[in-house]
Amino acid sequence: MAILAGIQLLTPQGEAPVTAEVLLTQVQTMGRLQTVQHNYNGVLRHTTAKEAEGGWNAVPGVASLVHTTTRNDALITYRAQVRAGVDLRMVKVSGDPETGFTVTLPPTSVELAGVQARAEWVRPGFLWKDANVTLDAERVAGADAIEKARTAGIADAAHTQAEIELRRLLEPLTEAEFTFR
Repeated sequence: MAILAGIQLLTPQGEAPVTAEVLLTQVQTMGRLQTVQHNYNGVLRHTTAKEAEGGWNAVPGVASLVHTTTRNDALITYRAQVRAGVDLRMVKVSGDPETGFTVTLPPTSVELAGVQARAEWVRPGFLWKDANVTLDAERVAGADAIEKARTAGIADAAHTQAEIELRRLLEPLTEAEFTFR
């Protein structure tokens, strides 16, 4: 709606001058256009352990012994939200009303909007209890959700939806054709 209101300023002839610069300014002032959100629930097993320090790794069996005695296991359930959208400040618009306008969208950004992880069970290591195993698992859960979203095509869906939304907002302003890239 901001685009429509901003471009409705009339010239003395009563017609709004629709140029690539006017369209670009109006689109860029909208900022970020978030078009898709995926929600994920998941379960993962997360393990942390200490590593043998210094030259102890060279002693046969020490690295394995340290890993075994300091290993913490956790079963984590999580909920995560992943959002995707387009930064409209990076949009490029070229062309004119006679030949049509080309709108070039920037790459879609995918980001973690939130993640909540809960340890269903934790088995601490014999010689080391990792107090941050759940926090570390939350980071892993966020990365897992982003990977699932990317695999599911969230970036392409967000790009397509951004084209649809911009076309819906721009087409009433001029009879010129719009091409999106």
